[in-house]
Amino acid sequence: MADQVGTARSAATDSKPKRGRNYDYPGIEVATRLHPEFMEAVGRITALGLQFRDADSGERALPAKYAELVASALLAFKGSEQGVLNHLRRAHYLGATSREMLEAFEAAAIPGGIATFMTGANAIRALEDELERAASTETA
Repeated sequence: MADQVGTARSAATDSKPKRGRNYDYPGIEVATRLHPEFMEAVGRITALGLQFRDADSGERALPAKYAELVASALLAFKGSEQGVLNHLRRAHYLGATSREMLEAFEAAAIPGGIATFMTGANAIRALEDELERAASTETA
């Protein structure tokens, strides 16, 4: 199988990411409604850390796709399968290949253990499956 994540694009990952990303977490809506000032601050630090377009943080040494891979590796360590997949989708949107994603989880396996690696590898597989389904529906 070719590096599908590096070459295939789906409607879900090609669309402009919402507020700099193409995912949301269920609790964000309620937290924003209940404490908008706090969530505005969280949004700003997230935008700066993950280099969203609207962050206007100037020139950065670490490309955004690698910032997403760092976030993915940490979420894999925490066991957040959906979080890993969300960040891999954005890393893909930013040009990360399956191989780059896998190597991020290989590096994370050293301090984080094999469970970290497997959570990441499973998320890569899920993303590749999504991309395959999207590609097959686009050609059908």
